[in-house]
Amino acid sequence: MPQVPAPRIIAQAPGRPTAETHGASDIWPKWTASYRQYVNQEKSLWQEQFDALNFRD
Repeated sequence: MPQVPAPRIIAQAPGRPTAETHGASDIWPKWTASYRQYVNQEKSLWQEQFDALNFRD
């Protein structure tokens, strides 16, 4: 029977809190209305730049 390798032990960085110390209320949701607006603006700017590159043919 083949031996199973021992699980890797990853040391915690000093001074860094563990994930369990943060409550669920401390975590901000990523897709807030303002973040979605920011992403849409960035996509719009990228699309304008891409279209400008294609227009220079």
